[in-house]
Amino acid sequence: MTEEIKLADALPHFIEELDDLLSGEGLPNLCRELPNLFIHERCRCGDLFCATFYTAPRRIPFGPNHYTVALTPTDGMINIDVADGKIVQIEVLYRDDVQRDLVRLLP
Repeated sequence: MTEEIKLADALPHFIEELDDLLSGEGLPNLCRELPNLFIHERCRCGDLFCATFYTAPRRIPFGPNHYTVALTPTDGMINIDVADGKIVQIEVLYRDDVQRDLVRLLP
């Protein structure tokens, strides 16, 4: 990827939703990360329902200190991957609004 994009600038409504969902799960440490996250790249799987993106340089597997937080949004599906205490990937599925913005920002 040529340029990182600040998540708060790229998807301000989505970051508010993430903050609410993570707060509801009792995860203030992850909420505090949100304003400083950057979109490093988006998933290139080609599935039209996928709006997953990486908030750290992509590395898979994420390593032994990895866990996933499954959130319960009103629309779609959101999972937050955390490695070494930092958000490294936000898996977003069935969210046309996020997918459309990501493709526009990172064609």
